[in-house]
Amino acid sequence: MVYYIVAIAFSIVIAAMAGEKYISLRYRNRITHINYSFLFALFPLWFILAWRYNVGKDYGAYAVTYFRYGLGEGRQWEIISTVIIMLSRFLNSGHVLIVVYAFIFCFFLYAAIYKNKYDKYYSIIMVLCSGLLFESVNIMRQTAATAVFLWCISSKEGLCWKKKILPLFIASLLHKTAVLYIVWFSVFEIFYKFFGNRGKTIKKILTIMLPVSLVTLSAIRPILETLADRLHFYQKTFHSVYDNFAYSPSFLLLTLPGFLLVTLFSDDHAISDPEEKKQYWLYYMILWTAAFCAMLKPIVPNGERIIELFLPVEVLSLPALFHYCNKKIEKVLKLCVAVVSFAVTIHYYYVNNATWAFPYQFIF
Repeated sequence: MVYYIVAIAFSIVIAAMAGEKYISLRYRNRITHINYSFLFALFPLWFILAWRYNVGKDYGAYAVTYFRYGLGEGRQWEIISTVIIMLSRFLNSGHVLIVVYAFIFCFFLYAAIYKNKYDKYYSIIMVLCSGLLFESVNIMRQTAATAVFLWCISSKEGLCWKKKILPLFIASLLHKTAVLYIVWFSVFEIFYKFFGNRGKTIKKILTIMLPVSLVTLSAIRPILETLADRLHFYQKTFHSVYDNFAYSPSFLLLTLPGFLLVTLFSDDHAISDPEEKKQYWLYYMILWTAAFCAMLKPIVPNGERIIELFLPVEVLSLPALFHYCNKKIEKVLKLCVAVVSFAVTIHYYYVNNATWAFPYQFIF
């Protein structure tokens, strides 16, 4: 745990020391200023993720199995991941996979944090407290694709889903579950068009849906199986070894406190900018989606993987949504969520060693 905490601490220190550094690019008589200071801040995290040895459940799968035999059946869609494997074979080192995925994850994660413009230091802290850091040593392709998704939604400018299809499609070439982001974005567009101006009512309905979903699990399960069969997606996991009907208090505690505090204390009425308001609701809906998936985990095979598609957005959404709370309690709310999340993370990822992130050891 010490290595991870030190890496996060150094990342925050470097972020503070580096400040904001920009490079200007001219294209068709238009000048774009790009903040590149995040490249300094990501280095400590990338270092411990890239130069680990036998850390993470899937380390052997990437460094040995995928390196020698490829991704396997049903993953032909993941073209970028296949190219990375080809690169590792060209360089004759399975560890190249670990280094490259770590860089993709850290690059897009920190680019998103800096682009988000809401308390980047709290965002970096939540990388640790939310458990995203420990998931990244395990489900490397998925967390790399998730980092691309975070980058896509990290700015209020250009939130139109049509502009996000291409980068999200590219993310699906890293890991095919990223296709769900395209589906989610499409559903959000429809939701926001019809209900975006009914804030308080919608929040009440969404909040009520969470406990209701718990008592209707037996009714929801057949619907999920039918959808999986009709869409030919995820259907093989039902009635498999991944289908264990297990509750997970850890994921409930990682998703619910932030969602409930934002629902109670955050308000979008003072937001006049249409794009800013849309981003507020996008972040809010992803928080709700993560909590809803945590509620449905007992009836969703390998439900942790679905939750981990949306839970990492806390890194961006919590500092953004808490920004619209009363300034007198904003810091208290941030502290409460960080403390609860870190306590759960310690238990789930350290005590239970759920992703085999411990003990940490360097490759050299």
